[in-house]
Amino acid sequence: MPSGADSLGVFPLPHSHLAIRHLIRQLEIRGRSPRPHAPPEWLKDLLHQAADFFDPCSGDARAGYECRQTPNGWEAAIFLGANECVGGRDDGRIQPTNFRFDVRALLERFDRTESVIWSAFPESDAATPNDRSFLTVKGTVGGERVTLQICAGPPESCGPAMKIYSDGRYELC
Repeated sequence: MPSGADSLGVFPLPHSHLAIRHLIRQLEIRGRSPRPHAPPEWLKDLLHQAADFFDPCSGDARAGYECRQTPNGWEAAIFLGANECVGGRDDGRIQPTNFRFDVRALLERFDRTESVIWSAFPESDAATPNDRSFLTVKGTVGGERVTLQICAGPPESCGPAMKIYSDGRYELC
């Protein structure tokens, strides 16, 4: 799913972005209902499971996702958010998270897969990593059609997922 797609999973806030599951919890706490066309529970479950298949190469990471319903089923993209360094010589630096991803475990969550395609554009001058490399899985989950992309990085519109302080503390954004 292109980073400019009409999405439901990551929402802009004044200084950061949060995954939809956190935003939904906050809206429920305040007594308001989430946006119309919010992803169904089965899709949120799939995305939460997929988030567990990320293995950051070092440090901590936070997964986020975008999703939308189309006439052909649900489309979703999942990614690890970038971290912002706070304090020390790297203060203010936004760094993406290197990771491994267990593709086999993800495929086991699908009832049936139609295709698994890795797209890589190493010579691209794309603004964000998710435009340069992503894995796309198309298939069915619980009888529903799903297209899921595992992106190399967050969409350009996302701010940092976490602030990492020079003393090792972290703060979710």
